[in-house]
Amino acid sequence: MGMDVRKATPDDAAAIRSVARSSLLGSYTGALDDETIEEAVEEWYGGDRLSDLLEMETEAFLVAER
Repeated sequence: MGMDVRKATPDDAAAIRSVARSSLLGSYTGALDDETIEEAVEEWYGGDRLSDLLEMETEAFLVAER
């Protein structure tokens, strides 16, 4: 079974936020409380911020799909 890698689009924003949240919770639970992690996800990936970043030529977000 192969995997395709492509440039992320604004339609991928919710999935990217979900992966970021899961990754941060898996990495920092015990070191940071859940509220701090949620605040970080919202600051870095929330609202229009991520959609704006995905449309910038200077940023690279990739999505791997099976």
